[in-house]
Amino acid sequence: MSLSTPFIQRNKALFSYLVSHVSGAYKFSRNDLSLYLNERYHMQRPSVDASASPEHGLVQLEIGGHRIFWPSAMAYGDLSWLYGEVFAPWSGNPASYDHPALEIGTAGWVVDAGACEGFFSLFALEKGAHRVIAAEPLEPLWRALRTTFAEHADAGRFELFEGALGRTSGTANLDLDPLHACDASVVSSGTGISVPCVTLDELAERYHLAVGGIIKMYIEGAEMDALTGAGLLLRECKPKLAVAVYHEYDNANLCAGIIRDANPAYTIEFRGMSDWLTPPRPYLLFAW
Repeated sequence: MSLSTPFIQRNKALFSYLVSHVSGAYKFSRNDLSLYLNERYHMQRPSVDASASPEHGLVQLEIGGHRIFWPSAMAYGDLSWLYGEVFAPWSGNPASYDHPALEIGTAGWVVDAGACEGFFSLFALEKGAHRVIAAEPLEPLWRALRTTFAEHADAGRFELFEGALGRTSGTANLDLDPLHACDASVVSSGTGISVPCVTLDELAERYHLAVGGIIKMYIEGAEMDALTGAGLLLRECKPKLAVAVYHEYDNANLCAGIIRDANPAYTIEFRGMSDWLTPPRPYLLFAW
């Protein structure tokens, strides 16, 4: 009897779920398993329609009823998947940032770290967040963000930091694949693209961030450095956190330790089971 790929993958996920209850650093719920299978096999993702843009070097994209601008020299095949991660409903989406405890619609400010195409910034503004500060280090992407959010910027609801976040301020080096711009990641000094880098503590001072805020991070494995550079902010203002932690196996626990060291008053929760990588690990860390 031949077995189909979906059958094998579903049972691989079930095996990973069962093994996690015997060994491994993370324990997953049946809901985590269900969310993973729903994402992999059932979630509907909208198409991306492109049209010319009067802005030099940009293409205008329509997706799910939203309009964004994107660098014309970069592929946009990943955007349908990224759109689903942000806009698909919480109840069936393991990658959703819309945790009820975050109360995004009441946030006084939101830092969108790793803004990329800007979907989460759009989501937060539509939910009612008062102000979004997007941090994006890649010049082609932040130039597109400036066009996408021009009206929000004019209204005082959107600001852009053109750089990366780290444990110290200075510069960082990024590796970029134009076919998968969303996967750009920090690399060893001396290689990649050099970009400005600040700590979240410095960013908070620069943009006058106080209590009542949210930090979302999707920064391809640099989240430990960024959280380390946020000690004062976490201690004094206790912003709510939504952090993608699946890029390396230990990242979820490492991030939780950094947050608790900065402020033991945080409640921390992992969500989702990413079985795209072995062994499985949580998608997201939430803290409030």
